Amino acid sequence: MRHLDTSNELILQRWLGGVRLLRPDTAVASQKLLGKDINSHSLGSIFQLPFNIYFLDANSALQNSSFVHADMMGFDAVNTSIGLSVFDMADYANASRIRHNDLITLKSYKMNIVEEEATLKNGIVYQNSLSIKFPWYNSNNKAIGVFGCSVILGKQNLADALSQMSVLGLLSSNLEESIVDNSVIDGVFLSTRERECVSLLVKGKTAKEIGKIMKLSHRTVEHYLATVKTKLNVSSKSELIDKVFSYFIG
Repeated sequence: MRHLDTSNELILQRWLGGVRLLRPDTAVASQKLLGKDINSHSLGSIFQLPFNIYFLDANSALQNSSFVHADMMGFDAVNTSIGLSVFDMADYANASRIRHNDLITLKSYKMNIVEEEATLKNGIVYQNSLSIKFPWYNSNNKAIGVFGCSVILGKQNLADALSQMSVLGLLSSNLEESIVDNSVIDGVFLSTRERECVSLLVKGKTAKEIGKIMKLSHRTVEHYLATVKTKLNVSSKSELIDKVFSYFIG
């Protein structure tokens, strides 16, 4: 399998709703041609950041990643994981959803923000991660793959990661604030389903009523609420409502 060039000296730039990789001299020439400064950072420095960073080809096969990503996936070195697809690493159901997200990113030609989870084939389970994916373009402006940044919630700091992505020029400050404001309660990240359940609970709905609205079983709703109580360190639904009330009722 031919691997795409992701050498450490290459410069990452935002481009056409996604990113591209340029040689340092080409990056300087590009900035002069466009007549403005562009946030430019080498892959060598980007791969040092403390969250998951990776490049995938159009088939979702790994081309390169940070050591943090390789370690989270259960590998002792980045090279060990190069060339493996998401289907080689994760169970089929989760791999299919992740692959679907990659395809949407490639076909939409713009940044894609998704919540993902994975049960890896080595037994490691990641239930909550926030992934920000970009189409990756070659010198002919063809989308050849996906550049992704993923934060494993509960293990990696979401706010810090978003701030660092902003410094890289990947996120606007408004978008960074929006993600944090809509996802974090009392410093804790809640998934979309968890937020929906809590929002309806605060509005006086029972687990059965929430289940009907969200088309879930009441047991599943209770599971989501129990998870949120654990995350927010409360022991009852009344304590939970008291803690989150101001976030959902303005």
